[in-house]
Amino acid sequence: MAREPRSTTIHFVRHGQSVRFADAPDAGLTPLGERQAHATARFLAAQPVVAVYTSDTRRAQETAAIIAAACGHSPTADPRLRERAEYAPDAGMSSADFVAMWERASAQREWQPPVGDSARGCGLRMAAFVAASHAHWPGGHVVAVSHGGAIADLLLHLFTSAELAAIN
Repeated sequence: MAREPRSTTIHFVRHGQSVRFADAPDAGLTPLGERQAHATARFLAAQPVVAVYTSDTRRAQETAAIIAAACGHSPTADPRLRERAEYAPDAGMSSADFVAMWERASAQREWQPPVGDSARGCGLRMAAFVAASHAHWPGGHVVAVSHGGAIADLLLHLFTSAELAAIN
């Protein structure tokens, strides 16, 4: 008799608070963001975590470092956990233009914005991370430090809007 595959638990964590639309293209955590990361780390330290992965942005890496230390691991950067798009003031786009682009990409999931991925593309990228994590860590608890938009894109890739609305 074949054994049933073991479920992998993936704890998706949005990075702690950072400065929104900072002058620096890759802002780190605020003091509140650090406290948020420590609170999350206390919860996850009680789980049987086998690996901690992170987006390669500074705010995600700082969050992951705090969590990984509490869980006895080192974080591993994985570009599949990146946000759909990053605001970069030196790219010639105002924060208002970026927000408008983000909102259009959210409403039209197939639309390819001038920077970053489509919402659908981000969801596919995140789903590839899920599949790889399950293949590598069957039955394990994995932490994935990512971004709010990317996590939302994954959920909208895996579930219909009606299914997500029913979860409330």
